[in-house]
Amino acid sequence: MNEVQIAATVERLLGARGSLAPAPFGLEEARRMADLAGELAGAMAFPVVFAAVDAGGGTILVHRQDGALPASLELAVNKAFTAAAFRLPTHGLGELAQPGGPLYGIQASHQGRVILFGGGYPLRREGGVAGAIGVSGGTVEQDMQIASEIIRTFANTPGPRSAGGHCHE
Repeated sequence: MNEVQIAATVERLLGARGSLAPAPFGLEEARRMADLAGELAGAMAFPVVFAAVDAGGGTILVHRQDGALPASLELAVNKAFTAAAFRLPTHGLGELAQPGGPLYGIQASHQGRVILFGGGYPLRREGGVAGAIGVSGGTVEQDMQIASEIIRTFANTPGPRSAGGHCHE
């Protein structure tokens, strides 16, 4: 393959975005997700903490509703971190970390930040992980319901580099 063919192949793979990485996940989108988390939790009549992190687990946003449990603050952040770090929903990692499982004991890594129950989900886009979210405040099932609805709403929404698309307002 000569240089012209290589350049053409790279250009085709990169397309209009100019990068092989998924569309970025930033503060404005995280704010819209936090708003949706608040709406969904309000409909269920309890307050939550919503956290969003980038693909590397770095915090983008933490939103604590009035009245949310103090413990939910750290749990939401760590759920988002876990989902980003392992590229798995937290409940899925929990299944793999059961006694006898291939990841048994993983919760002892990362200074105890690894969460093994539901409420954390990676945000997948364009074949990669753009970031992750964590929700805490209700039961595990309620946290999962809110977080999974947010992921369904935003997973296929183009990031800021793409034109068009829609976001929940």
